Amino acid sequence: MSNTLLTIDMITRECLRLAHEKASFIGTINRQFDDSFGDSGAKIGDTLRIRYPSQYTRRTGSRVMDVQDSVQISTALTVATQDGVDMRFNSRELALDLDEFSQIHLEPAMASLISNIAADVLRGCTVSTYNFAGTAGTSVSSLTAPGAGRTRLNQNLAPKDQNRRVQFDSGTMASIVSGTAAYFNPSNAISEQYREGLVARTAMADYYENERVWAMPNATSVTLSTAKMNGYVSTLGQTSLNITTFTGPAVTVGQKFTMASIFDVHPETKQSYAQLKQFTVVSSVNVSTYLISPGIFISGARQNVAGAGATTSTQAIRPL
Repeated sequence: MSNTLLTIDMITRECLRLAHEKASFIGTINRQFDDSFGDSGAKIGDTLRIRYPSQYTRRTGSRVMDVQDSVQISTALTVATQDGVDMRFNSRELALDLDEFSQIHLEPAMASLISNIAADVLRGCTVSTYNFAGTAGTSVSSLTAPGAGRTRLNQNLAPKDQNRRVQFDSGTMASIVSGTAAYFNPSNAISEQYREGLVARTAMADYYENERVWAMPNATSVTLSTAKMNGYVSTLGQTSLNITTFTGPAVTVGQKFTMASIFDVHPETKQSYAQLKQFTVVSSVNVSTYLISPGIFISGARQNVAGAGATTSTQAIRPL
């Protein structure tokens, strides 16, 4: 009786199964736009334009009509990188049992591939995300910092659904679980459908252990004394910041900071929150000019800051 050789389809399906289990972070990312790429008969190339939600201001009073322009802005989602692990098999190896073949070849290959992709994505997300919770340089050992992160999500109107996840390295997770064991008891929500690394669900989020979590030295020795905005943008994106006085090492891309008197606001009512608006450095133009995110809007439907500092005047800025 001749051997039945493994086929490319069988190997591919097994690779996807292993990838799904190991993608504790990548697997939690919103993938609603996946089907837009490579759609037969309607191919869009490597770039998809995604519209931001429309925003409007409220009219008060019953006699005066105040028609607003419907302004739609978008961002681009680009498939810019292809990753893989290339290998060659002979007929003897293809004659192996699928489980044996997976253990010998596919398991280490997919572990390396997913680990490196996850590390790249985690670093990119950390650098570009401007909302920060906790204290820079202080280890997380309780649910206080995750609770502060939950508050940030709520204040920015993130859906209160089952799609919130927290990623910690095993050292941090051990500290949290040790200090809050009562919150991390097993529950029937944990089943085989969950990915590798899931610890438990508590405080409206799934908690995962992930050794690929990226930590950035936040340059606390940098003194960013004063800064001045180079005007404000009219669409979502970045705006430039002139640092007129600063000492210490160069500012790190990913540096989180606030500016005195510039407060965060509720996305719909535009009422000021008690905390200052947070920003992050996304790139540098030169030694004193940096591009930051988010872009600043001081009025209108997309207003995202409030306070006396929301002008082109010089402001004291503070690294987080």
